[in-house]
Amino acid sequence: FGSAELRISPLVAHYPCYVVSLSRLRTLGRLVSHGRAKRLGLLEELTATSRSPHSAASFFVSHEWEGADHPDNHANTKLRWLQSLDRHVGVGHAEVWIWLDYLCVPQEPGAKRRRALASLCCYANLCSRFVPLVRSPAAWSRLYGHGAEPPGALPGTLHSYLARAWSRLELCAALSPKY
Repeated sequence: FGSAELRISPLVAHYPCYVVSLSRLRTLGRLVSHGRAKRLGLLEELTATSRSPHSAASFFVSHEWEGADHPDNHANTKLRWLQSLDRHVGVGHAEVWIWLDYLCVPQEPGAKRRRALASLCCYANLCSRFVPLVRSPAAWSRLYGHGAEPPGALPGTLHSYLARAWSRLELCAALSPKY
């Protein structure tokens, strides 16, 4: 990352680990960038000792962006799925928190973004649960229609997701022993 002080560690966050509560995420009609989420007061800082948000109820969501400027598609399927996360994973009525790169990491190039990216292993360690957000090729076709397939692997499918270096890094970080 171009700086000796940015040593990657599962214990050191060079930029705060921000998460959004499921109840706040449900107020959105479209995913917003980190800067806007901060301005709207949607984000909370997750630490190893914070009680609310709490690591045991925090989900690190790994995914493949579907557009060049926005991670979701025209139908907002990622946002809608995330807004129902508690039902998908059987959490019940307790509050849960979500880490998603677009919401929780500065999107503008610069020092804050570099520090956040160097903290991914720490973020994956702080969030006790890991969700790789992928869909089957059949689900992709239902969403976009037959004949709309781009060349190569369909974006958001497991095959395409696993071909990305960032996805593999996030998977390795999530599978590393927790402290």
